[in-house]
Amino acid sequence: MRRRLTLAALAAALTSVHAAAQSNAKDTSAPPLQLAPPAAFADANWAVRLAARVGQVELSLPIVSQVVLVPDAATYLDELGRWSPEGRWPVLFEDEHAALFIRAFQPKRVLRRGPVATRLPADRAELERALDTVVVKALGGDPATTDARKHFAALGYAPPGVVIASVDDPAWPGAIALAAGRALPLVWLDDALPGHNAVLDATATAALVDRVRVLLDAEGRSWRTLGDDVDAIALCRNAPGRARLPLPEGVGVKVNQPGVVVGPEEPLALTDLLGRSDDWSRAAFVGWMPGNESESAYRAMCALFLPRGSVALFNGYPLDGAWGKYDTAPAAALLAEQGDATLERRGDDAGPDAWLELARTGWDVDLAFVNSSGNPDFFNLGGARMGVGDVPTIDRPLALQMIHSWSLARPGDINTVGGRWLSRGVYAYTGSVQEPFLPAFVPPGEVARRIASAVPFLVSTRQWNDLFSRPWRVCTIGDPLMLALPRTADPRRRIDPPAGDRDGESLLPMAKAAMRTAAETRRGADLAEALHLLELLGQDTVALELWRQMRTAGIEATAAPAAQAALGPLFRAGDAAGFAQAYAECLPTDTLNRDRLWHLVLPSVRAGVDPNTLLLLEDAVRPEQLALDAQRLRAAMIAAVGVDNANLALDRLIERTSDPALRERLRSLR
Repeated sequence: MRRRLTLAALAAALTSVHAAAQSNAKDTSAPPLQLAPPAAFADANWAVRLAARVGQVELSLPIVSQVVLVPDAATYLDELGRWSPEGRWPVLFEDEHAALFIRAFQPKRVLRRGPVATRLPADRAELERALDTVVVKALGGDPATTDARKHFAALGYAPPGVVIASVDDPAWPGAIALAAGRALPLVWLDDALPGHNAVLDATATAALVDRVRVLLDAEGRSWRTLGDDVDAIALCRNAPGRARLPLPEGVGVKVNQPGVVVGPEEPLALTDLLGRSDDWSRAAFVGWMPGNESESAYRAMCALFLPRGSVALFNGYPLDGAWGKYDTAPAAALLAEQGDATLERRGDDAGPDAWLELARTGWDVDLAFVNSSGNPDFFNLGGARMGVGDVPTIDRPLALQMIHSWSLARPGDINTVGGRWLSRGVYAYTGSVQEPFLPAFVPPGEVARRIASAVPFLVSTRQWNDLFSRPWRVCTIGDPLMLALPRTADPRRRIDPPAGDRDGESLLPMAKAAMRTAAETRRGADLAEALHLLELLGQDTVALELWRQMRTAGIEATAAPAAQAALGPLFRAGDAAGFAQAYAECLPTDTLNRDRLWHLVLPSVRAGVDPNTLLLLEDAVRPEQLALDAQRLRAAMIAAVGVDNANLALDRLIERTSDPALRERLRSLR
């Protein structure tokens, strides 16, 4: 009978281990860390054992309530080198996603470090050794006398996975964070690989699959079945999400639908081809961690440190027939019972209007389940087509299961559904790279049951036993060992930052000083710096008050930098008029703020609206969904300023495109 891992059972077993460690505190031969799970889990099934192995590491390594922001990779590596069994903490590059993370993590302090004087080693082998040193130190070893694998053995610990990376690939910062944070060995794969949006050809795919098998064999640990030593692979390489590979007869998926033929030329998800045994059965679950230095670090830090205690569930499917199996109601009920804050829309409440209403000020949740249909560049809800620009902005980092065809066909393309989600700051994502067919996805209710049992999130979102557990088209992005337990069941311990001086300047006094400087100089650039620091600290209320006071007092130099810095706080506050005014002062060109304008300001258009607001929206019509934006803007303008003005705006939009089909579609809106 399948044994269900409950929090109480895990906590009780782990407590006994920690008690034993305390009683042996004076025994100098006792290991400094207890990374192996309690013996009580030895006879459980593979999923329960994996959960226990991950949970034990998370319990054993406390989290310091601080975030350290770094300017470059050398400083990042130096900061990670300070992790130890006494504490670890998030280290982020100061980029557009740092504020999202800090808002969710809510640290006791935020520090900004200047660049270290020492550069990264130019020699590949030397840099690899430097990364291995970080892993050893993070787990209490002495890099002068041991390496990570020897140290794991000395601890009596068998890591549940591996991290595949290359120091020549900019995704290595995410790799070293996962290796040190999850106590995993680094495995080097330096093969040249194409970009995210490419399709790996059959020859290259076969070579990569074989190469990964050789690397796993070289570890000298069992990996060919679930439940052995290695059950997870973090692929920290920039690579294609799709790959072609003719599979042996009887291995590939054959879909029993009239007229449906799955040909060998059709791409599969690379993450679903790797981690397979010689007979192509699942041997390990793969989580893909691509990105540049800052993106890969962000994804790793989110997985290691963030809570996952609030959930949005949006079911755009009918509630009956085959679709009913994918209803979000069972997941919502179970997660609420577990202590998660849940927001659900389903049935008649899950149409386009409900979606756009929720998007007005961004999604402020940790985890989301979305059911829709469509293609790479659109999704359907309640029979209505939505554009990629309708993907919500997020106010905190998000882990996502999206049941939708093709969403991750081109994950590096911001004008696709998956690319837009990833650009927003989604750090873990299960989606499809090709038409997957509905049964390829795990229903939200079953995913919820698994994650509530401490099974890692990405593992929970893949089929385990049926036809679609074979190599297929479902892609898993993120840390494969990330848990998604509710806050009340989170095994991680948080401790206060240590007292005393250390490298790095606290952002709080920096923000106060910047506010004083801005008030004195009334320069736009100085105000922008103050607003940026306040946003990093999660102080939106203070940032808005400062912005409004300074605008009233008058900004002497150009206000554009400050106006752009104010857009985030204004958006999250739902201040449509203030956002439109700030937007007009800076006219940003980035996708995020253009989408924010449409999400927040268009629904606020009423009779008597400022004509400049309508012109802003017209100028910001998104080329990737021009007809959809034109339709929505025209409807709003008819209600606000009449049909004649709406038609004039439509005529101007028609002149923007030379595409005959699109011009005809726009004319049909009259």
